[in-house]
Amino acid sequence: LSVGQRQAVSLLMAALQPSRLLLLDEHTAALDPRTAAFVLELALRIVAGGLSAEVPLTPWILAVGVLLALMLALGKRHGDLVHVKDARARAASGYDLAIVERLLVGLSGTVLAAYVLYTFSPEVIARHGHHALFYSTPWVLLGVLRYLFLVFRRGAGGDPSRLAVRDPLLLLATVGWLATLTGILYL
Repeated sequence: LSVGQRQAVSLLMAALQPSRLLLLDEHTAALDPRTAAFVLELALRIVAGGLSAEVPLTPWILAVGVLLALMLALGKRHGDLVHVKDARARAASGYDLAIVERLLVGLSGTVLAAYVLYTFSPEVIARHGHHALFYSTPWVLLGVLRYLFLVFRRGAGGDPSRLAVRDPLLLLATVGWLATLTGILYL
């Protein structure tokens, strides 16, 4: 494994450990500064959102969040690489388009698997008394597949936040997911 891959595996393993404190030191050293900042920003949003909504930050929800942040960061990087026409400038970026695409596909499957495992985790079942959160999985699948389509076919991975509110299918996936969770948890 490369240094970056080893760090990603270590970060995921650390997130899955049942501890109250996770101390990270140079956890994004293999990423360029812009990508590292993006991943850290999304991870902090997940923690802040979980704390403000009083949702327990289980290892699985943190793993889903970190994996999703990495997937979106790679989608942004893919968009940057696709829109650079000069082969020398693309090579100088240090990223290979084919490897980024393979990592994106692998991360998308991992995000989905981690979400499914989250819905069946003992903490979630104990909190809600059922495993019905699993029924929100098709919306997550739709969102991930649509994002991959937009990144690979349209080169549109540059701004995931903009995509989420402008693309009708991503918007449908988000609204459907939220409606399903609301129905399962509150009705």
